[in-house]
Amino acid sequence: MLEKLEPRERTVVIGGAVVALLALAFLGGSWFVRARAQIAQRVQQSRVIAGEMTQLKRQILSMQAANPLPEQSSFLQNVNNSLTKFNLNSSSFQETGTQTQNGQTTYGVNIRLAQVRLEDLIKFLHEMEYPRELPAPVVDNIKIQRAPSGREVYEVTMTITLTGAAR
Repeated sequence: MLEKLEPRERTVVIGGAVVALLALAFLGGSWFVRARAQIAQRVQQSRVIAGEMTQLKRQILSMQAANPLPEQSSFLQNVNNSLTKFNLNSSSFQETGTQTQNGQTTYGVNIRLAQVRLEDLIKFLHEMEYPRELPAPVVDNIKIQRAPSGREVYEVTMTITLTGAAR
């Protein structure tokens, strides 16, 4: 096809193709540079966030050190008092035992409740997870099922654990 063109026309067509290829290369290169700059910015933000997380971890550990882990018997008594306070009768109250790992001690209790009103359960859970003093217990593995015997009452099983610096 180029053979049919005059030499002058051939030069214009080839020159136009070269200019078009250079323009495409420039656009592709600028897109690449822009993408690289965005990735570099995200990496920098991630480093800042990682530094903040490390600082928060140190603060949390220092707060736990300032408020040592209470004795297991005291923790169990606190849970039992909270159950009584909100008229929750436990049909099963089993200690999970004590585990120590990486300088952190964890102990807890498995609880089964029957004929529980949802309002009382929510108040109990709030008191457990948002105490006035640290460290705060954590409610895990909670299962709530409607009791077959009545309306608006539930059967509940849960595990409450407490983790803090080993003494």
